[in-house]
Amino acid sequence: MEIIAIIVSVLVGIPSVYFSCKQYRKSKKSKTEKIEIEYGLISLSNTTALKRIQNSKSIRCAFTEYAPFSFIDTKTGEVSGIAIDILNQIAKRLEVKIEWVESALWSNMIDGLNEEKYDIVTYVWKTKSRETLASFILPFHSSRIGIIVRKDDSRFPDNLSFEMLLETLNNKSVKICAIKKEISEILSNTLFPKATLIYIEHYSNIYQLLNELTKRTSDVAFVEPFLLYNFDKKYPDELKNIAENCPIIQPGSFMIKKGEDGLRDVLNFILIELLEEGIIKNIFQNYELESGLLSWEFNPKMKGILL
Repeated sequence: MEIIAIIVSVLVGIPSVYFSCKQYRKSKKSKTEKIEIEYGLISLSNTTALKRIQNSKSIRCAFTEYAPFSFIDTKTGEVSGIAIDILNQIAKRLEVKIEWVESALWSNMIDGLNEEKYDIVTYVWKTKSRETLASFILPFHSSRIGIIVRKDDSRFPDNLSFEMLLETLNNKSVKICAIKKEISEILSNTLFPKATLIYIEHYSNIYQLLNELTKRTSDVAFVEPFLLYNFDKKYPDELKNIAENCPIIQPGSFMIKKGEDGLRDVLNFILIELLEEGIIKNIFQNYELESGLLSWEFNPKMKGILL
């Protein structure tokens, strides 16, 4: 389905913040504060970030280090990845530059938005707890998070149902490896509140979660299957995913400051265009993993547990 006619209407005295985008059509006759488009309404009531972007011609961004979505390319020293390429496409259509402010930690990325150090954080999984503190644009990826354990741990047989997973893991004797404010802590507190959390440093590489299992300091870690695949090449026959039949589904996207509705809706509009034009699919294919475990699309009906 193609996005068609856009009617933009702005109250007298409010400047248009939809700059450099041929898609946006202004009408001086209307007196509403909404942009009506086929998939909904875009609000013009909260445009602080958009006005700053308009004036500076730049988007200030932070990124989480989570390859292949966002990372520092060791060969070029540049910020790279799937989410970065998508963000570059958005900036191109807005005719603005991207200003990389910092590599954000899971523990302080929302603080950075609230302090207005940057406008966007990429790449972030959308959760209910994060959504109370920040806003998200439409997801462009569904992550299938696995529950990883040691193969020799007899407490965790293969192919458990979700009900059995809850019963088995939600126990004080089970040690779950976690990073503060990262998805591992959020999932643990949501699904397995009785389990014991073993924290590692918030600046740790995600693979460190798996390392803690092999060191037997923890029993369980939450990571995507392609990360386990990569880890298994170096440490074969050590770990397994017991949630292959019922993965935890997390939508992935960009995060912005809570209340920046204008920025959110403009980003949503451009993202839908990129999806419809096949550009996002092509970007994912450029990063096709050897494991074949990375799916490009966001599928809200994907089989699994959606938090």
